Amino acid sequence: MAQRISRRDFCRLTGTLAAGTILAGCAQPTQAPAAPQPAAATAPTAAAAPASGATAAPADAAAAFKAKRFPGTKISFWTQSYGDSTVWQRDYLEAMAAEFKKESDVDIEFQIVPWANANQTWLTVAQGGAAPDGADMYWLYSNAAIGGGKYGPMQMDEYRNTLFADLWDRNVEGPMKDGIWQGKFYGPVWRGDIRPMLYRTDLLEAEGLKKGPDTWEEVTAMAKQLTKRDKDGNVTQWGFTFSNALPLQQMLPWLWQAGGEYMTADGKTATIDTPEMRQTLQWMFDLIHTHKVTPPDLMEKSFNADELFQAGKIAIMGQVSNNAGVTLERDFPQLTGKWDMQIPCKGAKTRASYFGAGYLAPLYGTKNPEAVARWIEFLTRDANMQKVIEYTGYVTPNKSVMASPYWTDRPWKKVAGDTMQYAHPSQHPSPAWTTMVANDAGAVIFDLFYNTLVKKNSIEDEIKTAQQRAQEAMDKIKLP
Repeated sequence: MAQRISRRDFCRLTGTLAAGTILAGCAQPTQAPAAPQPAAATAPTAAAAPASGATAAPADAAAAFKAKRFPGTKISFWTQSYGDSTVWQRDYLEAMAAEFKKESDVDIEFQIVPWANANQTWLTVAQGGAAPDGADMYWLYSNAAIGGGKYGPMQMDEYRNTLFADLWDRNVEGPMKDGIWQGKFYGPVWRGDIRPMLYRTDLLEAEGLKKGPDTWEEVTAMAKQLTKRDKDGNVTQWGFTFSNALPLQQMLPWLWQAGGEYMTADGKTATIDTPEMRQTLQWMFDLIHTHKVTPPDLMEKSFNADELFQAGKIAIMGQVSNNAGVTLERDFPQLTGKWDMQIPCKGAKTRASYFGAGYLAPLYGTKNPEAVARWIEFLTRDANMQKVIEYTGYVTPNKSVMASPYWTDRPWKKVAGDTMQYAHPSQHPSPAWTTMVANDAGAVIFDLFYNTLVKKNSIEDEIKTAQQRAQEAMDKIKLP
């Protein structure tokens, strides 16, 4: 059983949350394909997916479990706000609940949590505060560790073989790791924010290039070719920038592409002082300062990659939210035919895309875990997930939904679906990760990237410092 973390310790470790953390679970994206929505999700790192190897229960036993009824049972379910109005959302949820009641006899009482209150709500729940029977949540690793097996999200391994035996067949496996903590299945991931590459086709075509770069080597070569300067040496067009996201979000995936991680899978040991980190920082540094093809102010609050891209002053952005496609189509029709997306480039070792996710789970304290598990299974059926995604507009690990006309009626949408197979969880196993990646000076990972890539401090010295600081932060939290 995990050791509980005190509220005081957690608030101290995550004190920068109020100022805004980079984790996608609490971020609100600009748009969603169906309706602009807050994007959420914080994802775990490097957890095995036990359900992928689960042995399915006999078909008749699974069918009997799914047919079980719970007369007189009522469960509460909390979810964040999605859609243009809570009235519309409640009507939509109640319609699905009515359909579920026909097959289960379960009544569902909903509470819609505003995004502005969501972080505090789940922190309170994980500390033993008032909790629903089940919920749509994020930050599984942090909340499970805080709850210590007594509060917060409750694992569902006992229902894996009956209700969710085919879950990994119907969903892309990588994103589903966000619903797993220390090898235990807590619930299916249903939504997320995936990051494909975005580039200006008109600017590339002017140089005889038909598509974006596919490797780090091609990034460097194309960025050199695409960077333009006036007669005084001033840059009029940058070849490449890492992302259009918050400074830390745009930095994190490149270490993953080099084959590195920020900590071990158990959340106990920092892994910043590695050859992979050195290689990553050197490649990024060279793009900015040696080749001078990437804007040097990319980590400043005033930097706006989207505006530069829209103005034709950045040719390639390495990873952007899938919502960028909707924004460009809706707000910049003059750019129609002048941009495209593709899967992220392959780094020194692999491809990896930042992925923030939300998952569905029961919570400790529920008296009706079977009924909650049945409700979650109902929601995540292919046909029902299609309805949910068309309402909320998110990408989803569900293969059927991502292959549907809703997510394939535009070329860039197909790319978003293809990028899902390279999803890398953005949450990490230690709750200390939240403060380590706070999006401001003083946070361990921010300082590492800022000091090396902007201030041009010694990569070796900064790696040593970051390793020590990260380990100290992680050691303050005792994980099992």
